[in-house]
Amino acid sequence: MCHFITVILAGTFDLAEVNEIAEPFSIHLLPFANPSVSQYLEFDEAYFSAAADGCDCGTDLCRYLDTFELMQQMEYAFQDIDQQVEKYRQKGISEETILRWQIHQSEMAVRQQVYDRPHPLPGNDCIRFSSFFDMLFEKTMIRSAGFLLHFYHGDLETEQIHLHGRRVFRRKHLLPETLFVASEDTLNIFLQQ
Repeated sequence: MCHFITVILAGTFDLAEVNEIAEPFSIHLLPFANPSVSQYLEFDEAYFSAAADGCDCGTDLCRYLDTFELMQQMEYAFQDIDQQVEKYRQKGISEETILRWQIHQSEMAVRQQVYDRPHPLPGNDCIRFSSFFDMLFEKTMIRSAGFLLHFYHGDLETEQIHLHGRRVFRRKHLLPETLFVASEDTLNIFLQQ
């Protein structure tokens, strides 16, 4: 179905005031409940949908290309090369020619997948959510602020979400880069202090 961003806040705050602060960031918090997430919340944490116009597909939160994904892409590239080698052998092309082609293709695959790939950078959602949380810390009495990104296959309030746990960061790490490398299906929480 779709990715959706939800927000976790803890401490003393007025939701109307929080939404006033959120408005310039195109965020509007609505109280939200999902039993599979609620069991992971601490006693004073409140859970909200970050209601936007539709889903949050395409967000850059939690989108850093990790090593595992890179290795998978490399494996696919080498599988394609191996399949082509077999086709060349069936056509009767000499082993020397195939070897030269295979070396050239392997070097190109590495260059395309590793060296020519632009290094991804945090984008709009990482910037606006880190700025929003920072503004909340400045203007309210919240103790912590965080988010959960999940790809929903069903109803937002009833889907069973298997969380990978909770990651807690100090406020000094409240940077777009941190939100970019944060983990999906994890409560990513930033502390006021």
